[in-house]
Amino acid sequence: MKEKINECLKLQDELNKKIDINWKNIRTREDFFRAIWLECAESVESLPWKWWKKIEPDIENLEIELADIFHFVLSLVLMERNPDLSYFYKGLNKDFSDLKDIEGDYINHYLALKYKEENTKICIYLIERVAEKALRQDLNGVLFFFGIVVSEVFNFDKLYLLYIGKNILNHIRQEKGYKSGNYQKVIGGLEDNKYLLKVIKEVNSKDELEEKLRNVFNNLLVKIDMSKKALKQMKDTVKEILIKKGHNEEKAELIANELSQGKWTHDYSLTYDYLKSLGLNVSTPNAGRSLCFDGSISSTDRNSCCPIFIRTTDKKTRGN
Repeated sequence: MKEKINECLKLQDELNKKIDINWKNIRTREDFFRAIWLECAESVESLPWKWWKKIEPDIENLEIELADIFHFVLSLVLMERNPDLSYFYKGLNKDFSDLKDIEGDYINHYLALKYKEENTKICIYLIERVAEKALRQDLNGVLFFFGIVVSEVFNFDKLYLLYIGKNILNHIRQEKGYKSGNYQKVIGGLEDNKYLLKVIKEVNSKDELEEKLRNVFNNLLVKIDMSKKALKQMKDTVKEILIKKGHNEEKAELIANELSQGKWTHDYSLTYDYLKSLGLNVSTPNAGRSLCFDGSISSTDRNSCCPIFIRTTDKKTRGN
């Protein structure tokens, strides 16, 4: 286990340097403690804590959030002059001997919940203790209660594999513009963490994990780039037609953006009133089912619209 933790510490230092080469001089312990207690809040959101609403526990997301917390825990350890992970090992092994500054009442409450086998309450209670210790900037307390959480939710080997996967994903994010705001976290309707979990289930080794994860995300990001280009081409085409039909450039830009970005579907269709509000010339004849976009739009129903047909004499933009 110590060998794996040392590997994680090395990988975390490399990731932090990719974000800021002099990260130890720029970041403070307070930064990482804050990151931990905020990630704790996100972790609790994966559990059914809302008594007024039925929510199923999302254990996969909880595991990912714990891997995120581990990133910041490792960063704090790296900032220590004499790193000491003994409290983390004590938490993992549920060793309650020779603990300094760890409240006995907290341990007793945990053991009482354990006796009652109230697993959800156990996880929430322990995560809240990690958050509390982070707010107090108590590293040993964070290490100890985080170790117990890990032992309750999965085990260190699973945390290690998730950490390695998330570390690779974080490198991909940085390489693709996460820090500058250019990286798109939701891909094809799924957050990138979900793709990570799918890949982890399909691999048997750390080396295989990195190779497959990079291949998956490279393919996904190529598709995103192609989709963005297709949407831009559609928008430019609609805008060109609108300008030819007499709309000024600003208005044409607004309408083209609204009609071309994938917002409207069969179940969430354009309506007569909405088209009118965009400033388009819309009519509702008694018969016919096509919406003709040749300077005017027609529909058989004020509340729903049929497919729009773009008619133009320009061969370059002809289509429907």
